[in-house]
Amino acid sequence: SPHPKAVPMKTTLTRLGVAALGSLLVATGLIVSAPSAEAASPCPGSRVARYQLYAGGEVADNFRHGQIEVWYSSAKGGTNCVLVYDNVSGKHKMTVEAGISGRASAGKDSGTYNYYAGPIKITNTDGKCISLYAEVINGGISYRRAMNKIHCG
Repeated sequence: SPHPKAVPMKTTLTRLGVAALGSLLVATGLIVSAPSAEAASPCPGSRVARYQLYAGGEVADNFRHGQIEVWYSSAKGGTNCVLVYDNVSGKHKMTVEAGISGRASAGKDSGTYNYYAGPIKITNTDGKCISLYAEVINGGISYRRAMNKIHCG
């Protein structure tokens, strides 16, 4: 009967060494997996809306200076999540505030950031509307938007 193919000792040791090195890198945290698509936003669920900011009543350059994003997840009786993004490079003062319409704010985030302010997570929103306010200050100009009784459901 035919003999099984012999594997050279060097090949076996190399395979063991690669496996051990891989285990060591994973154990020490030196290998970092790529983030999933869901990890691209700090909000849970799916983006359900994107709104432009305004300066002096005019639409601000087709999202050039910033945008508001609203996300929704069915978790916790319905969760809406709100962010304001700055679409201009560098740090700018940003504010986002949101809550269930007619109730106290669920949260506010205000500071000087590179990319976005928030997230503001509002739970138990099923069957209710939300309200929000967002602002980005860039070059001394305030780009903002306030919305009331939106995303009712």
